[in-house]
Amino acid sequence: MTAWADHGQDRNGEPLALVLRAGNAGSNTAADHIEAAGLALAQPPRHLRRKALVRADSGGGTHEFLDWLTAKPRRLHYCVGMTITETVQAAIGEVPADAWTPAYDGDGRVREGAWVADITGLPDLDSRPAGMRVIVRRERPHWPWATRITAAIARLQAIPSG
Repeated sequence: MTAWADHGQDRNGEPLALVLRAGNAGSNTAADHIEAAGLALAQPPRHLRRKALVRADSGGGTHEFLDWLTAKPRRLHYCVGMTITETVQAAIGEVPADAWTPAYDGDGRVREGAWVADITGLPDLDSRPAGMRVIVRRERPHWPWATRITAAIARLQAIPSG
């Protein structure tokens, strides 16, 4: 597992931490995410650490990792992946058509065939950190997603952030 500093579009990234894991390590191993994030956050000067945005895929979307990220005095900004459970899928299905807004790419241009909506408060998130938002992205399927029968209508991605 690696952790990188993203120095922006015009500059290179910088490796901050590398945690070697057993070949059979699970993707949702919070202890590994906490170790990698802790090592990475120890690298920049202290005054920059509070400005860090910790990003992880759905393997980092565990209760334990989110609790670590949001614990006092850390209170880090984060953006992690989230498994789309039946409850979350039902919440997405309840989003009114006019609540979906165009998604934008990294250059600020509208991403054709992609929309986003805020579903914070719709799924049951009582056990998640206070102030956590959940943004969902809906996208017309394209390769390789279009080859899956489950992607017949749209590819969905839920992104908790805080």
